[in-house]
Amino acid sequence: MKNETPLQPTNTQEIALRLASLRSKDAIVSRFIESARDITGAGYGAIEAHWGTGTPTFAEAGIPKGTLARLAARSEQKELFANVPERRFLIVNDSPALVSNIQWPATLAPLESFLGIPIAIDSTFFARVCLANKPDGFTRLDARSVLTLAEAATLAVRNVNSRSSLSPTEASPSAPSDTAIPTRRAKAGRAGFAASRQAEAPASSLAAQIQDTATQLTAIRDSLASQPTASQPILNRIDAVIASLSMTHKNARELSGNGTPGSAAGTE
Repeated sequence: MKNETPLQPTNTQEIALRLASLRSKDAIVSRFIESARDITGAGYGAIEAHWGTGTPTFAEAGIPKGTLARLAARSEQKELFANVPERRFLIVNDSPALVSNIQWPATLAPLESFLGIPIAIDSTFFARVCLANKPDGFTRLDARSVLTLAEAATLAVRNVNSRSSLSPTEASPSAPSDTAIPTRRAKAGRAGFAASRQAEAPASSLAAQIQDTATQLTAIRDSLASQPTASQPILNRIDAVIASLSMTHKNARELSGNGTPGSAAGTE
């Protein structure tokens, strides 16, 4: 998978913001591995993402097309991702250790350095990331940078899952039935009630999603701020987005009838 728009060199915070805004799981996975390769200086990288059901999504960055065709075999991919631990990242820059500890597919270029990182969503296993052949070897800062991108990617995946989980009932609730012969005024009253219910349910769902997104974005902001290379202008931009989400959340709550400002009881 490749992005239509080439990834421009930029810092970790800017890439994290871009990742968090994506709306397709395939786009998230593809942009993530390209970004991870870009910020670490790895020769190439690959990711295997698991969605709970179906075949895992495979994406790469920097692997030659001829090699990529041979790597398409699941057995080769399993050998590659088997090197990634389940609970913590792994850095190997020493040649003897690479030979003895890393199982490397014969289809790939000889291994010179390796960084393997597991990524989880809500403590559920999500993906394995492999980065290889950084000329001067990988560092713990490289691992932390990739993990920062992973937080943004998991936020984007949660948002995609939230949008896809909305049921037709939430989107269009039915009005209560009434067997009595309605008067014109009663008809109008029930029509107004049904219309308000139709607006209320999606607004309530939207408010919950906005609040969840703001909470997750705040966590990413705090993580970025803890880095020695944190960019204050980027942090200010994130703060502005969070403030905007808070105002949108307030408006959505008022629309759903759960907010006190702006809500009023109906009158005849």
